[in-house]
Amino acid sequence: MKTITTEKTTLRYPCLITRTIASFVDLLIAGIAGLALWELNRLLAIPPVVNYVSVVFIIMYQPVCTSLGATLGQYLMNIRIRQVNNMHKTINMLRSVFRFFLKLVLSLASMVPLQTREDNRSLHDIASGSIVINV
Repeated sequence: MKTITTEKTTLRYPCLITRTIASFVDLLIAGIAGLALWELNRLLAIPPVVNYVSVVFIIMYQPVCTSLGATLGQYLMNIRIRQVNNMHKTINMLRSVFRFFLKLVLSLASMVPLQTREDNRSLHDIASGSIVINV
């Protein structure tokens, strides 16, 4: 964890391990939801449209929760995704979706700058105008 002191406040930025644990918790939640959906479909023969809507909800879990405050993983690890220019505000839904899909596409390559930047921002944070902070 890196700490930066400004005139008004001290900011703490989570390390890669903390961010990875939060993402892993969120991946577990999505996986459990996916398995539950698969089992319900097997037992109850749910119509395909319900399956499609459910899959969209599972995929959108992280962007929606991030824009509203925090995912369960972020909450448990005491980290939050905020606007880089106003760390008291969450990122909006569009930025959150963009950040999430960029994170998926770039995968581990996105984390390279995290180890070299003072503010621990990854490529998907830089591109989406977000920053991850400890609370």
